[in-house]
Amino acid sequence: MRTELGYRKLGRWVLAEIADTLRATGLGFFPSHRLDAALNAEPRQSQTVWIYVRDGGPRARVIDAVLQPDDCDVRAELDVIGTRTPPA
Repeated sequence: MRTELGYRKLGRWVLAEIADTLRATGLGFFPSHRLDAALNAEPRQSQTVWIYVRDGGPRARVIDAVLQPDDCDVRAELDVIGTRTPPA
């Protein structure tokens, strides 16, 4: 990611800029703490970040539901992909 965006070093404040750029272009990522400058004070090249397209499709909705369960109806989103959920 660092190379793709034209950064020579991966400092903690570069992480925040990368996170903002990803969000602005409709991409999501996880684990979110890896691109959080307050939580990842010493980023390392070996740290993995998964990137996905937040296109409103079933995959993106399920990932978003898992990452941010307080922001949506997780049960409904899991039902979209046919995951059985226990009764409430």
